This record gives sequence, structure tokens and C-alpha cells, in this order.
Amino acid sequence: MIRLKKILKLLMVFIIIISNVTLSFAEEVNKTDDFKIADDEITTSGSSIKSSEDVLDIINEDSSDGKDYVTYEGINSQNDNDKIYLAGISENYKPNDYVPEQTDLKENSWRYADGENILQNKDNDIDLASAGAWSKSGGVCYNDQGQVINGATMKGIDVSKHQGTINWNQVKNTDVDYAIIRCGYGDNYTSQDDSQWTANANACTSLNIPFGVYIYSYALNTSQARSEAEHVLRLVKGYKLSFPIYLDLEDNTQSKLSAGEIGNIAKTFCDTIQNAGYEVGIYANKYWWMSKLTSSVFNNSSWHKWVAQYNSTCTYAGNYEMWQATSSGKVNGISGNVDIDFYFGKALSNNISCVNLGDSFTAKIKQTSSGRLLTNDNKNADVQPSLGELSQVWSFIRQSDGSYIIKSLSDNLNLDVSNGETTDGTNIWLWEDNGTDSQKWFIHGSEGSYALVSKLDVSKVIDIIGDYYSGSDTANAYLWTNNDTPAQKFT
Repeated sequence: MIRLKKILKLLMVFIIIISNVTLSFAEEVNKTDDFKIADDEITTSGSSIKSSEDVLDIINEDSSDGKDYVTYEGINSQNDNDKIYLAGISENYKPNDYVPEQTDLKENSWRYADGENILQNKDNDIDLASAGAWSKSGGVCYNDQGQVINGATMKGIDVSKHQGTINWNQVKNTDVDYAIIRCGYGDNYTSQDDSQWTANANACTSLNIPFGVYIYSYALNTSQARSEAEHVLRLVKGYKLSFPIYLDLEDNTQSKLSAGEIGNIAKTFCDTIQNAGYEVGIYANKYWWMSKLTSSVFNNSSWHKWVAQYNSTCTYAGNYEMWQATSSGKVNGISGNVDIDFYFGKALSNNISCVNLGDSFTAKIKQTSSGRLLTNDNKNADVQPSLGELSQVWSFIRQSDGSYIIKSLSDNLNLDVSNGETTDGTNIWLWEDNGTDSQKWFIHGSEGSYALVSKLDVSKVIDIIGDYYSGSDTANAYLWTNNDTPAQKFT
């Protein structure tokens, strides 16, 4: 019986090898080493790897613990420390720990057929109803009917290899505020990286276009979900993300899973991403959110929700932060159609492409249209004609997060949002250094046209209420939602 068991286990090893799965074993390990099966190899903690061709035998006759070990080339001793515990063949083996590479994967879902976006490749009448369809102007977002999209603060696009080579310089000069870029699909193999990921991510980085990431999921179990998370983490390393990492749940293969199974997949992915220090979210269409993503795990308030519904309005009743409104959008710099998205509510604290003007400098802050200077007017911030005084000179001190503390040279007080409020019309005044986000400002824009963005809420900027139209020499500074008007521009 012992000999038969030994033969059967040897046969299992050979089957694995001829199935193009390379099992590798360490040169110097002992039976206490932990094994992990992933990426087509078995590795051990703290050990180097040797080819499976050097495996000589599987033995358990003389093992005191009844577990299976292997011997390999270069080890002649039969001491227990010269044998490797073969986790992959033992009774402790977990099949889901190994994720084989899949080839020729093609998206099939409510919007894809064999890898082709069947909705994006045709013009829908609803998308062409207005010349200004799905646009943003003066800080206000509009749908295909020219109606205001209430609550929308930013317009974005999501892109992948399906858009081909993108001219991001042209995109930057449109009304697009951000991008969500596909980094890949499925498990953690380089063959499943999106072929345009690096070009797209590098271009957005160099042009200061805020971006996030999504991965198209094929995961059918938690091991694949973990592999997909590791796939993303491998690719985003070194990039500054301004939006979350999203798991795209839509493939037809996943539609057959139970609510609990999909929930476990999502939790495994999101936990892995969050443990690495990133914001995370889930993408799905309205039908999936209502009928398939019903596990209680999707109530996690730390997960960002992205809903797809191709309609003039999003009618999903639950909470969400982003809406994919159409697949037939038109954007300069992109050939063919592209998905258009709108971001709602309070933006993430790092959702801003801030400008670095230096670690420390002094400057006057001039409103571009009126030519008036931001002034410390007895601890209240307003704009006035040039006075030639220190009350109109400011010291900028850059912080580790890219924001600036802006300090008046007249009394060493900081530009501050009154009481830390973020409602439109909150007064801007001068206050003693208190280390809070009320006194931290991002500089956004380009030379000659900067906005001073509050870290409290990066959808809010310093606005000159009454501005130059009032005819007054003095106009107060307030916090207001960014509307891209002259009242909010400084140089």
C-alpha cells in the first residue's frame, strides 16, 4: 500500500509538469518553510528556486508527521531537514491557491460580445440629441438633452486599449477633468496587461490629468480575486492615483455566481487593495447593482460605487459617486466613441492635479480679471488695488501632500476657511497656525490662471464675491464651488 501511494503521488507530479505548470522547489529549505502556489511556481519563504526537473522522489515512509516530502538533486542525506514538504500534493493543498494563466480572454457582458464593445461602436440617438451633449461648461455638467446634471462636480472618461492611441494633449484642452484607465484584465500575468496602460498612465501623469484605474474582472473565486488585485498593484506602483482602483464586475461568466460568491470575490479584492493603502471601488451597471451585488459586503461605506446606466439621468436609487452615462461620447484626441462619466459629491482629498511652484516663496496674489490683490484686511481676506504694503504679500510654504500654507507677511497669520466650513459663501479670513486642512491650499491650473483649492473639499476654491463687476475697490473672498469663472482665477 505504501509503495502504491508513492507511485500515485509521483504520477500526480508528472501530470502537473506535462500540463505546462512549472512547479519549482527551493535549493536550501527545510520542512518548516511556508509554501505559496502562484504565478506558475511553488516558492518558499526566504529561499531560492530550483527547477522541478531536479526533483528525485516523493517520500513519506520515514516522515514522523505523516506528511509528504520531496528530495531533489544535490541532497543525498535522508535527514528531515533535507526534505521539502510538498504542499501542492499533500492533504493540505488548496486548489484555489493556484491561478493558471488563461489565454485568449475576451469580454462578454451586457456591453461586450467577444471582446468588442457592441454599444460603443454605434451611435445612439439619445446621445446625439444635443450639440452640447454630455458637456461641462462654467463648472456645470449637462446631459445629452442639455439639462443640468444635479450634483455632478466633474466630467471624466474611462479608456482602454479599445480607444487605441490617445492624443492626451488634445484631451487636456477639452472639458474632461479626469480619466479612469484600464490597467488590465483578469489574473496577474503580463499577457493580461492592457496594451495601452503604460502610455495612457504616463501621459496623464506628465500632463497633470487626474486619473484612477479599473481592471476588468474574470474572477470566479477568491484566489482569482486576489490575483486580480495583485495584478493592479503591480501596475500602479510608482504612479500617483487621484481616483480609486475599481473592480469591474460585469462578465457573463460571473453572472452565474451566487450573491455570496460575488460578495466574497469583491471583499477579497477590496481588502487586498485597501491593505496596500489605496482607495477602492466597484463598477457595475444598474441591473447588477440591484439584482446581483446584493451581499451585505457591498454596504461597506469605504468602497466607492460607480454605476453604469446609459440614459439621460441615472435612476439608481442607492448611493453612488460616479455615473457612466454613455458609451458614445465624443472627445477631441480620441478616435471613435468613448465612455463619459460624471463624478458627484465631495471629491477625494487627493483628487486634484496640483501645481508645484516651489517649496517656499513669497508672492502677491492678483485676481486675473480685475488686477486687484488679495489683501489681509484686518484679518479678513479681500481684494483691493495695490497698496504697496506687506498686507498684500504672502509666503507660500509647501506641505508633504502638495498643498501650501499661505501666510501673510504683515502679521504671520495663515489664510484660513472660517470654522472649517465647506458650504458655499463661507468667509476666508486670517488665523493663527493650527495645522488643520482649513489652512491648506492646492494650486491648480497653469501660469496666468491659477485657482486656490481648499484641502477641506477640493471641489471648492477661493472666490471673490461681487468681484470686479461691483465697481467697489474692495470685494470679499469666500469659499465657493469651482465654476471656472474669472472670479476664481489668480496669477
